Amino acid sequence: RAVPVARAGAGPTLADIDRERSELAARRQAARLPGSWKIAAGVLGFVLLVWLGNLEIAGLVASVPWIADVARMARVKDTATPRIQAEILRPLIQFGDPSFSYHPRASIRRDLFTASRLFEGESFNRYGGEDLVAGSHGSTQFAFSELSVTRVKRRGKRTHTEVVFRGLFFSADFNKAFQGETLVLPDRAEKRMGAVGRAFQSIAGGRGLELVELEDPDFERAFVVRSSDPTEARYLLSTSLM
Repeated sequence: RAVPVARAGAGPTLADIDRERSELAARRQAARLPGSWKIAAGVLGFVLLVWLGNLEIAGLVASVPWIADVARMARVKDTATPRIQAEILRPLIQFGDPSFSYHPRASIRRDLFTASRLFEGESFNRYGGEDLVAGSHGSTQFAFSELSVTRVKRRGKRTHTEVVFRGLFFSADFNKAFQGETLVLPDRAEKRMGAVGRAFQSIAGGRGLELVELEDPDFERAFVVRSSDPTEARYLLSTSLM
């Protein structure tokens, strides 16, 4: 089948949006202060540092044009992204299945992210996302969205941001009844240290779950599996069921 946006003339639409994005970039570039302002602020900051001996005041003065740049560019309204979401993404998603829903400003719920235990032990204080898609395939309900999960630390008057997760997060039910809890994670230890890393995983344990060894060597090399019920985990991750 032809994608509906193509039948409706996606070529002209994409070209129009691309032109709009280029114009947006040009307007934001034009909103920036001239380089001479930044040079002048840097010189003034250096003079204040020598005169007052206060690094914080000197740094603040030197950074004023850069802060102004960010504020001025932020005032330039982004008209291209809403068009991409409405004219390109929504038709493409509903082409997959008309029952799929798309919410540009929504994201996977925070409790679902936490319940996955994929980042257990990683604290975070900023959680956000966009482009939520939800629907069902047969009897399996699913949802996915872009997420940005970060940890912001304050050190005096400075802040430092550490990324916990940034990317596409997928959540789906499993159309089978099971009792245990099974986690499938990237196997970084075995990739880096081979058999030694594998041995360390079995000794270290983690999260109150047992290390599970599977029959598929390719899967074993790529992932580490932990479960409260190893027998059930082997069934859930068997090649026949997957």
